[in-house]
Amino acid sequence: MTRLEVRSWSVPYRVWLPWASYFNHGVAVHAGVIPGYPASHGCIRVPALFAAAIYRRMPVGTAVIVL
Repeated sequence: MTRLEVRSWSVPYRVWLPWASYFNHGVAVHAGVIPGYPASHGCIRVPALFAAAIYRRMPVGTAVIVL
């Protein structure tokens, strides 16, 4: 993890990203609606409870591997 923000503003998409845990130059795991079809520009959207748990348990400096 490189940065953690409880509520982060996405400038290009003009939306709030709750529980944003950034790990790759602007890519983050964050809470959001999961539409059931591909709809991401790179971030990983998860239910709010999962996003909050990741935010609380993975401090800055934690290695992130996306498979």
